[in-house]
Amino acid sequence: MPLEVIRKLLIARNPKSVLEIKDTNPDWSPLRRCVAHDVEWTMADDLAAWKPQSKYDIGLVGRVLEQFSVSDALFLMHRLSECCSTVILRVKRSSELVTALPAAQEMYVEDDLGVYVYTSTNTEAAPLPTIFVNIASYRDDPELWATVEDAVAKAEYPARLRFAIVDQTTYPAREDKLVLAAPAQIEYLFIDYKFSRGPCWARAVGFTLLYNEDYVLQVDSHSRFDPAWDTWFIQTIERLKSKSSKPYLSMMPYGFTYESNKVKLDRWGSATVEQKPAQDGPISAVAINYAGAICGHTDDLEGSRISAGCVFAPADLFRQVLIDPALYFYGEEHNFSVRAFTHGWDLFFAAGQPVFHLFNDTKCSVRTPHWNEEDDKQRAKRWWVYDEQSNKRLKGLLVDGANLGAYGLGTSRTLADYADKFGIDYPNMRIRAGFGEKKQLENSEKEQHGPDNN
Repeated sequence: MPLEVIRKLLIARNPKSVLEIKDTNPDWSPLRRCVAHDVEWTMADDLAAWKPQSKYDIGLVGRVLEQFSVSDALFLMHRLSECCSTVILRVKRSSELVTALPAAQEMYVEDDLGVYVYTSTNTEAAPLPTIFVNIASYRDDPELWATVEDAVAKAEYPARLRFAIVDQTTYPAREDKLVLAAPAQIEYLFIDYKFSRGPCWARAVGFTLLYNEDYVLQVDSHSRFDPAWDTWFIQTIERLKSKSSKPYLSMMPYGFTYESNKVKLDRWGSATVEQKPAQDGPISAVAINYAGAICGHTDDLEGSRISAGCVFAPADLFRQVLIDPALYFYGEEHNFSVRAFTHGWDLFFAAGQPVFHLFNDTKCSVRTPHWNEEDDKQRAKRWWVYDEQSNKRLKGLLVDGANLGAYGLGTSRTLADYADKFGIDYPNMRIRAGFGEKKQLENSEKEQHGPDNN
């Protein structure tokens, strides 16, 4: 059962929304892996003490979980669904929850209730698709480890994750930090921040650890996740294959902040959020400004530029389109998006993406950027030298036609094809009429992609 469904039930606590466990003697052992933080007993012990007969009202379970954090509660509820071979969910037919339910093995009607039967089989399951999670972090402790912990806790199948952490900081992480990834795997690289060459270089270093994983999530080190985010991404990619043979996803993440030391997620609604050039007309720099726009629908949309803090794709995309380590910061997203397009990949924006970002314009964010003066003056090569070289390299690729070898354009489509589709004409340095977006989100281009989001 998807965690999002369980979450809605837990919040609603509708007495007509009932989980029914058909097993006479359920196996509670999966719950014993879920010892809650700062709590002596486990959910498994409590369930065994109940000696349950057949039904668990979500309200009752919710009361038992009150002393857990929301994240722990959701994780435990997910493990509960692993304990039983048959789970029956009864929901009012008028409830909006009905539209969110996955396909059931059986479905029938009892008065005003829809009855959904989910049955697991005893056959050996196929291996789960694996996900390589690339995180480049610059002096971002404790957010880095909170991101890792949340990604693991909210994943439907955490064992399929393998993290690559490029930690540019003062001291290597302690062992107690690295174990936060369990049961996922983690590859950890410590780099003294004084020797860092910038965000794009760090991402490129992380991708040297990509092995034989099926999918990749590139995400920032100050992120949070919705429950079952891993399944959502994979299912969305599979759905998009009806529209493109090589689809990938990148969306402007929702925001999150802290209130009384607790995470507060900030959704902008359920509609699709797209990004477009901020305005039509001539452009003075290759790294053009973009604006986020909330659409009035939930349709999938093709897009012209990624948000580097949230990219999910089949791993072959990152095997074919290598992150250019010679880039610094600005222009990273333009470079990758165009190169992916010319290699035949199609970028999509989808509604309901499950990632949240701590924007640096909030009072909660105090992270240090790579170009911080106190850090940068300790380096032999200052940040603006990297930035100038990066801008020249980007212009060479998209305007001057430079051959950058493995970091160059593909051969499946051309820059002219890109201009015809998205109105962004790099060789002539202009945005064609009708392709710009005048309205902007509260968290727009400068806030997400300015020199503070590393």
